[in-house]
Amino acid sequence: MLGEYYGVMSKNAVVKAPGQHPPFEGAATGYLAELQGNRVAVTDETSPGERVDLGSVLMMTGGGKITSRLLFQNNVSFRFIHTRFIQTNYDPKIPPTLAKQPNIDRCLIVVCFSNEYVSENKFDETNPNHRHVDIGLKDQMESLAVREEFLTFLVQGSRAWYEDPTVSRNHPPAVQEASIAWLRRGDKLQIFLQSEHCEHDAPTTPNNAKRPDPLGLTPSA
Repeated sequence: MLGEYYGVMSKNAVVKAPGQHPPFEGAATGYLAELQGNRVAVTDETSPGERVDLGSVLMMTGGGKITSRLLFQNNVSFRFIHTRFIQTNYDPKIPPTLAKQPNIDRCLIVVCFSNEYVSENKFDETNPNHRHVDIGLKDQMESLAVREEFLTFLVQGSRAWYEDPTVSRNHPPAVQEASIAWLRRGDKLQIFLQSEHCEHDAPTTPNNAKRPDPLGLTPSA
């Protein structure tokens, strides 16, 4: 459907493993050069423990030109114009510095697909996420009728965006909640305070009531 506008994106473009160092200056970065001209780029899985590459995300969403090259090729300069998708069963960790970046919620969006499609012999009625697998779904999605519906959906979305670019920021509540929860997991200080905090006496407890008020701030009865 998308033809040359679609591309497969190496996970090296968006995540890095623990201890992984950035490429040295002048090294080939084919995983970036291959994205030139793409409008949609998809990474098909990440591994446990990998985390979002702060530098790459800021570079891809900044709007400026980048310089990259394929192996044994000359450097090329271009702007990223693609939307990036990561399909994964393991949420990549997010660096605290990235989680606190202004407007980061416009750069990173989480869409959770909680349903699990299983065969009849594995279906569990007590599992709210279980759904019966549709073995004919792939053929149906590749049919001409569905492809025309998908193209119509893309055109309608494009028209809405050109009329009002802010429309892409209006996400469903479930997407907003999932995105916020993921970003909060990157704020280690807040996680620590919430899990290891000390509770003080409430103002109405007897112990608090007996404390002196040298400044006379407590209102009289």
